[in-house]
Amino acid sequence: MKLKSAASKRTFYILIPFVLPLCMIAMGILLMVNEDFFNKVFMILGSILAFVGLIKIILYAAQKTAATSQKPLFSGIAFLMVGVLLIVLPFAVNTLIPVLIGLAILSSGISGVANTMAFRREGENLIVPLLFAITNCILGIFVLIYVLFINSYSGWNILGILMIISGVLRIFNEIAARLCGKSNPNIHASAPIETSAEPIPESEENE
Repeated sequence: MKLKSAASKRTFYILIPFVLPLCMIAMGILLMVNEDFFNKVFMILGSILAFVGLIKIILYAAQKTAATSQKPLFSGIAFLMVGVLLIVLPFAVNTLIPVLIGLAILSSGISGVANTMAFRREGENLIVPLLFAITNCILGIFVLIYVLFINSYSGWNILGILMIISGVLRIFNEIAARLCGKSNPNIHASAPIETSAEPIPESEENE
C-alpha cells in the first residue's frame, strides 16, 4: 500500500505541471472556434444584469422612505455596472486588449533576452531561456502586426492563439528543463586531496 501511495504521488507531481498548459490549449481552441458564442454570451449576460440593476434602482426610488435600507440601491448600482462592463467587454477584447497583450509579450521577450544575457553564468546552457524569450519577441510583433494592419476585430482569435502557443511553450519548457536536468546533473565530485608529508628526520642521539 505504501509503495502504491508513493508511486501515485510521484505520478501526480510529474503530471501536475502539464495540467495548466493543456487547459490553456483547450480554452484557446474553444475561443478560436466559438468567437461569436462568447460575444453573445457576454452581451446577453450583461444585458440581464444591467436590466436587473436598473429595476432594483427604480424600485428603490419608488419605495424610498426615511426607514428604507440602502442595500437595494447599492446592489442595483453594482448589477448595473457589472452588466455594462460585460456589454462593453467584447468590444474591448476585439480592439484594446490584443494591442496591450502584444506590447506585453514583446516587452517580456525583450526583458527576457536582456536578463538572460546579463545574468548568464559560465558553462550554463542558455539555449532554452533564449529560445523562449526570442519566441516571445516574435509572437508580440506578430500580434501587433495582425491586430493593427490585418484584422482589427479578432480579439478572441488572438487570445485563443496566444493561449494555445503559451500552453505549447509551457509544455516544451517543462520537458526541456527535465531533459537538461537529466543530461547535466549538478554533481560536483570531490577530488582527492594529495598530501605530501615529508619524513620527519629522526633526532640524532646525543652521545
